[in-house]
Amino acid sequence: MSVSSHVAAQPQAFSGVYEAHYGLLTLTGRQQVKSLGEDRWNIINFVDILALEVSENATFIVTDQQVSSQRYEFVNPFRKSRSVELDFDWPNLQAVEHVANETTKIKPAVFDTLSYQMQLQIDVCSDAEGFNDKQYPVVDSGRLKTYQVDMIGAADVETEMGMIETINLRQYRPGKQHEKQIVIWLAKNWQCVLVRMEFHEDDEIYSVQLTEGVVAGEAITGDK
Repeated sequence: MSVSSHVAAQPQAFSGVYEAHYGLLTLTGRQQVKSLGEDRWNIINFVDILALEVSENATFIVTDQQVSSQRYEFVNPFRKSRSVELDFDWPNLQAVEHVANETTKIKPAVFDTLSYQMQLQIDVCSDAEGFNDKQYPVVDSGRLKTYQVDMIGAADVETEMGMIETINLRQYRPGKQHEKQIVIWLAKNWQCVLVRMEFHEDDEIYSVQLTEGVVAGEAITGDK
């Protein structure tokens, strides 16, 4: 399995529409990745629920294929106390969460939950054949968590855009893989953007799937 030569191991501008299925509930959300100049990037996810917008937004720097998280925000219009404003203070090796007034000690190469996804895409795009058993420390809910990501293999995924060749991965927290895990499919020939994701928890499966997307100005189409 190899990633096509035209896929860059760096972020590219991206906009996509996702459809999420939670039991009988179906939601539509969007993701945007854009350059802010000088190696700075922004990624935002947002979804409308009951006429209110739930969003998460991260700013990060990419240098030599390494993501450096700068700021993460989660806006919860239903419970403002559950919103998040997280700043990464690298000189003092700490992440400061302003809503809950919490500080988490960090070390180099620690991510927020969104910039972690960008680092994963970069890592897979740069060396899909050599990728396996990689761990990512992430600041989540005021705690430093470790996500383990294992390679499953290549897989074709049927989408509204056609059949997409993907790289299939499994994410879990070490020691808790029997409680909760996430199965991920990244588009092999389209900058390793997320094509499909399944949340496996308590014998239930929730899924998210890309229905349309544009990478670096080019609309995603089926590979086959």
